[in-house]
Amino acid sequence: MPWNVLPDLAVLGITASSPTPVNQVVKISKDLVPDLWNPTGEVIEQAIFRLLGDGLVVASDHQGAPDHLYVTAGGRDRLRRLLCFDPGYMTSPATLAVEAVQFRFLDVADSDTTDQVLNRLRGRIERRRDELKRRCKAQPAQGRFANLWMTMEQLRLTEMARLMALIGREAGPDGGPAPAATEAAI
Repeated sequence: MPWNVLPDLAVLGITASSPTPVNQVVKISKDLVPDLWNPTGEVIEQAIFRLLGDGLVVASDHQGAPDHLYVTAGGRDRLRRLLCFDPGYMTSPATLAVEAVQFRFLDVADSDTTDQVLNRLRGRIERRRDELKRRCKAQPAQGRFANLWMTMEQLRLTEMARLMALIGREAGPDGGPAPAATEAAI
């Protein structure tokens, strides 16, 4: 996986919804998925300067220093490509982090991009469930901790599949929430 996927995805995703102060972009980026990805402020700042240099974000200046970051049309296109980026099938902290951050920023994506990402995630969850079932059959649980681990994995993947199905049912015609969908329903 290219090294800049997560930092670029974070910066572009954060700035796509509204102009954001540079220090907030750094803070929000670090707090996105800290259990899976914990970048330093320097990593995010380097991504900001790279994206500025590439013209994918622009900054309003305040006394000669970048103040708020705005995503450009080119930045929105790059964000769309990053949202559609497939981090691979293998479960790893990096893969899970990319999936989580992609999911986090689907609110700023168009409906085609959202559908593509959600379909990929649904398929990946199903493949992971099938793989777990195969492993469970190949290595029958022997002992309470082996049983507990297999049960936890099955529950985690089943819950993820349930949430993906719920998201699919609650999506409106434009990919956004259906009129009756509320936070309490989720």
